[in-house]
Amino acid sequence: EHNTSSSVNVPGTASPAEPAPMLAAGINLRLYVIDCGYMDMREWTDFETFYGMRKDQVELAAQANPCFLVVHDKGALVWDAGFSDSTSATPIIDEHGVTVKMPNKLKAQLQDAGHPVETIDVFAISHLHFDHLGNLPYFSNAKILVQQSEIDAAFSERNRNNPAYKREYITPLLEFPGLLPLQGDYDVFGDGSVLLIPAPGHTPGSQIMLISLKEYGPVLISGDALHFSEELKLRVTPMFHESPEQANKT
Repeated sequence: EHNTSSSVNVPGTASPAEPAPMLAAGINLRLYVIDCGYMDMREWTDFETFYGMRKDQVELAAQANPCFLVVHDKGALVWDAGFSDSTSATPIIDEHGVTVKMPNKLKAQLQDAGHPVETIDVFAISHLHFDHLGNLPYFSNAKILVQQSEIDAAFSERNRNNPAYKREYITPLLEFPGLLPLQGDYDVFGDGSVLLIPAPGHTPGSQIMLISLKEYGPVLISGDALHFSEELKLRVTPMFHESPEQANKT
């Protein structure tokens, strides 16, 4: 297990949230899915090693890499930052041997939705792996919500050479004035409509987001807690989870 005894201290750490109040009936809440890249693993030779399943056991050996925009009466929140907007619009093979592309750019999509990057109030991060932080600099003036345990994991000696934690991506985060490390559940807007909940396993400080939409009910944004629905059907656990035991509990 990850040892958090050498915590990376960040001023303003948030304490665990009090139980969320009942959701107010008059809240206006909208959820947008943003295209933040695409990974095609059909030709990737390490698929079975990493996921514990053969390619022919999944419907499609590929993944979208979405971000999300949540618009609330009290402000706009972006969840995750995907691949960098500098990623090629046409397919290329990345350093890990996976074919990636990003034909639609995050900045342009937020602009089209009427919420330019400079107007985003809150940036919440599922975890600190590079493919969720590609456009992090856009949100340097927003309130940044990430679990303290995830910051600790990213800077731990254990993960010093972990290619998923790119220090050049993560280190600037510590200087962002709005960084608010979390210590558990967090009610983003104070009304129970958008909750951040720890979900360790994939990484020690992974978190998920629970959104309560008026017409559709609760929507759970799971980050990398689950990559393929077949993981549940076949009861397999990808080997790249830092704690398979915690991942299964999550």
